Amino acid sequence: GLRVFLLSSARGEQCRRLLLAARGNNAEEQRERWLSEISNTIRAFVRSLLPAFSLAVEPLPSAPCTATRLLAGHLLVRPRGLVETFMRYCELRAHRGLIACLAVYDSESCEHCGWQIRLSSESRLFEREGIDCSCFS
Repeated sequence: GLRVFLLSSARGEQCRRLLLAARGNNAEEQRERWLSEISNTIRAFVRSLLPAFSLAVEPLPSAPCTATRLLAGHLLVRPRGLVETFMRYCELRAHRGLIACLAVYDSESCEHCGWQIRLSSESRLFEREGIDCSCFS
């Protein structure tokens, strides 16, 4: 038989797609092995981009802006309209009224907030589909 799978890569507004196929009596086994190897390689590459860190839940005494911190850690971020991806330290803050916030900092010290993303019940978050995918927009 023939087992097909799609490998896609989005960069800015462009999306590149590569259709791959395994053929033969063990096509399904080959396809699963390829998918596993590709996802393991991508996971290892992404891990290599991030420093060793632990997720943080406690506010920083030296940074009052972190007083409502729920969770903080490093993320790979690609701002809308840009092609480049950046590593940033991000913090999910507790809601105030009907609005929560994802703050994006230059570093773990949280001295300079580069930008904030306001989150409300009207915010739309989409998880990208894929194997081992941890992307959302």
